[in-house]
Amino acid sequence: MRWNTGSNGFQYKKSIIIKNRWFDICVLKILTDGYINDHVDEGKQLRININLPNRHSGGEFECINAYFNCCGISLYEASTHRHRFKKVTFGTKYIISFGISL
Repeated sequence: MRWNTGSNGFQYKKSIIIKNRWFDICVLKILTDGYINDHVDEGKQLRININLPNRHSGGEFECINAYFNCCGISLYEASTHRHRFKKVTFGTKYIISFGISL
């Protein structure tokens, strides 16, 4: 997996698994003390984030207008709903994220 440093926060990386004009799948990795700042994404898209189970603390996903945000699964419109990941205080948090172009 090729990891690229993220541009919207600190101590996080992103690996794109597949990307085309209709959808994308990527994995986010947020390291200890890492976070992703409050932001919206470019391009109109619906996103589903799923937390991958592992040992970590913190890193909660926050999106006030999310359509669904419970039990480690989030559904939101990334281009209009402001969203962020809080600071990871222990371990590394992994998220798989599916985006659908609207």
